[in-house]
Amino acid sequence: MTRVHFNGGATLGADDLAALLDRIAVSYAALHECLEEKLACLRCAELENIDSFLGRERLLAAQLIEQDGMRRRIMEQLGRPYGMSAEKARGMPVRRLAERLGEPHSSRLCAAADRLKEQIGRTQALAGMVERVSRDVLVHVREMFAAVAAPFAGGEGYCPRGATRGSRPRELFEAVG
Repeated sequence: MTRVHFNGGATLGADDLAALLDRIAVSYAALHECLEEKLACLRCAELENIDSFLGRERLLAAQLIEQDGMRRRIMEQLGRPYGMSAEKARGMPVRRLAERLGEPHSSRLCAAADRLKEQIGRTQALAGMVERVSRDVLVHVREMFAAVAAPFAGGEGYCPRGATRGSRPRELFEAVG
């Protein structure tokens, strides 16, 4: 197994990188699931549930950033014995590094990279759809608020005691929160 020393004596190697790529794919799968649930809420106009999905998305995004940082550090350490600069190794595609490492690591790394690439593609496609639907929902919500906030025909409405008066959209929102 190709192993390198990392962070004060801990060792990480090609197998660790493949395992990390699989964990990143699992994180993307969790994000995909969250986006599917969010899309279902958007389609049913369950806007009150959207906040919970935003929180989960933020947590998963932070987790993915952390995992990607670890991936870059492992790539850097694996590239060092081959004379690669830290920057070059961090930005190198996993497939190219796998070619340099050779078997038995190459096939495992390439398979993990393929699984990750497929999951990222699925998640990005769904994220694009959620973005478009969210934009459409926002347009409709704005139209609804504009219609509710518009003055009544004739410019009058009723006060709490039943008397008529000129309507002010702000009062409607104050009454309903």
